[in-house]
Amino acid sequence: MKYRICYEKTGRLIYVSHLDMQRLLQRMLRRSGVSMMFSQGFNPHVLMSFTPPLPLFASSLAEYVDVELSGGKTPDEVLHELGEACPEGLRVRSVECPGEGSPPLSKTFSRASYRMEIKTEAKAADVAVFYENSGEIVIEKLNKKKQLKKEDIKPRIYSFDVTDIPGGIVIDCTLCFLNEGLLNPFVLAGALERSCPALSGSKVLSVCKMKVE
Repeated sequence: MKYRICYEKTGRLIYVSHLDMQRLLQRMLRRSGVSMMFSQGFNPHVLMSFTPPLPLFASSLAEYVDVELSGGKTPDEVLHELGEACPEGLRVRSVECPGEGSPPLSKTFSRASYRMEIKTEAKAADVAVFYENSGEIVIEKLNKKKQLKKEDIKPRIYSFDVTDIPGGIVIDCTLCFLNEGLLNPFVLAGALERSCPALSGSKVLSVCKMKVE
């Protein structure tokens, strides 16, 4: 049976890569005592699938993993067992059974909301005006031929709100979360620093994924 696990990643776990998080979650599942299911073949592996990787140095309140378990336990039973096996910085928020025929995680969520705290002398109003008046926000990235290509990322930004805080600003934004158009919040922050004069010399203090939808 497929179980969909939602968990928080905070604290020192922001320094753990996506690949290492996969290993950490597998160890947590083993410690919890749930009966994991494995693929067939010469090199069996745990039947797990994930949402797109969380950027390194970012925390999250909404990470998801699908895992196949045997034993017919209820989501509440699995939630209790996993809760007792969580390492520091990880908390299982919910467990549900999406049911047979449900779309995979890669096609379940299309948007992710982030909160970015940025150290800067800029005022929220100035950044908001820049964003509203900018026809595009351009980044440069390497294509498959290792050539630099310019790309406008503004169509992949669905909402953008800025608030003043002592010593900086907070940006609340909703970004594309599909595999083919995934927008990294750190990429957005870097593009804003390069293109918005008021944000020149700014520093990203924290990034947190708040939810996906």
